[in-house]
Amino acid sequence: MCVDLGQGKRCAEPCENGACETGQACKFFEEADEQGWFCTPAFVGQCNPCKNSSECGGPGLEDAACVNYGNMGSFCGLSCRGDSDCDAGYSCQMMQRIEGRPDLQCVKVDSLGLLTDCPCSDAAVNAQLETNCGVSDSLGHICPGTRYCTAQGLTVCSADTPKAELCDGADNDCDGATDEDACVDGNPCTDDSCDIGLGCINSQNTSPCDADSSVCTVGDVCELGTCVAGS
Repeated sequence: MCVDLGQGKRCAEPCENGACETGQACKFFEEADEQGWFCTPAFVGQCNPCKNSSECGGPGLEDAACVNYGNMGSFCGLSCRGDSDCDAGYSCQMMQRIEGRPDLQCVKVDSLGLLTDCPCSDAAVNAQLETNCGVSDSLGHICPGTRYCTAQGLTVCSADTPKAELCDGADNDCDGATDEDACVDGNPCTDDSCDIGLGCINSQNTSPCDADSSVCTVGDVCELGTCVAGS
């Protein structure tokens, strides 16, 4: 029987008593007017970059999910109940589907059992499969980007590193706000604003202020950009 494995059709042999060769699994397929249990590659599509779980499923892979690897991106897993269901170098872990719900999936891990970058299959390279990714700073701000499969492996995430906000109309620190605090000069006697064309504007004001940090004086006021003590 010819079955579609999501990378073109392949000939598959019927399962004999549910047994298949090493690296294959007995899965149910239904093609046109033919159906049955066939031996197919057990880990097809595993670790492909993805953006939703529909990119990971297929005949015999209905429970495969696109799972979140954090800033590294999201990649196709395979449904599992334990590590014995996973290929070498993979571990069965409770992961977050990109759609939000948790699920046990085979994921790529290093020698310490920690998530690590996925390899790129020939099919993933040919299709330049892509995933969203991120670069974060110590404050937890994450700049979004993308990465995709090449013959040399996954590209570096295209995201910028979060940095101090500038008056440029961009969200430089990737906190969801634009140009906030970019022009703050710390002077209570100026009103600070950002004009993308003109840059930072620090206009003098005549607001009340505190010139001497004393509760025994009153009338402190801003004059010509300086806080002047009252009496």
